[in-house]
Amino acid sequence: MEEFAPGATGRLLRLQERVIDQAETEQHHRHSLEDRESSRRSKGQFMGIGAWVVGLGVAYWSAHEGFQALAVVIAGGELAVVVGALVTGRLPHRGGKQDPEAP
Repeated sequence: MEEFAPGATGRLLRLQERVIDQAETEQHHRHSLEDRESSRRSKGQFMGIGAWVVGLGVAYWSAHEGFQALAVVIAGGELAVVVGALVTGRLPHRGGKQDPEAP
C-alpha cells in the first residue's frame, strides 16, 4: 500500500484508533445512562411501594373508623393500580409514550 500512497498505512492506523476510541466513549456514555436509569427505577419502585403501604393503612383506618365506603374506594384504587402495573409491565409516561423496552 505504501508504494501507491505514501503514508496511507499510518493514516489508516490513526483512523482505526479514532474509531475504536469513539466506540469506547459511546459505550461508556451508554453504560452511565443505563446506570442512572436503573437507579431512577429503583427509587420509583421504592416510592411506589411506600405509597401502596400508606394507601392500605389509610383504607384500614377508614374501615376501622366506620368509613367503609371510603375504605373500599381506596383499596379498590390501590388494587387497580397494582394489577394495571403488573399486567402492562409499567404505566405510561407523561404524554402517553411507553418505554420501548417494556414488555
